[in-house]
Amino acid sequence: MAAEFESRMVAFEHLSEASRADVVSGLQRALRRWSRFVSTGVMPPDGDFDPLREWTRARAAEGVRLEDLLRSFGLAHQLGWQLLRRHSHRDESEVLLELAAPLAQYVDQISVVVTETY
Repeated sequence: MAAEFESRMVAFEHLSEASRADVVSGLQRALRRWSRFVSTGVMPPDGDFDPLREWTRARAAEGVRLEDLLRSFGLAHQLGWQLLRRHSHRDESEVLLELAAPLAQYVDQISVVVTETY
């Protein structure tokens, strides 16, 4: 998923290798937070988004536009959904439907944090 993400996010191409690695690490952290959210049904506490805030400030300082940051999370949402669908069994369609709302809610929360921080 990280390789697919990197190949489709041209806004990050100008970043240094270290910064691109940080982008991928940020994606991995977001996926771990989302997994906990889905498992517990409880949105992570605000402090859990502090690494995202630091990540956002770093990308802004490197000249990445807010629109591109938000687009990156939209792409991560798409890729994550495709991954879930690809690895689900035919009899799990109801479970997939139940995951759609928490996934959208989580992406909304990330968008709010990124926008407010930027």
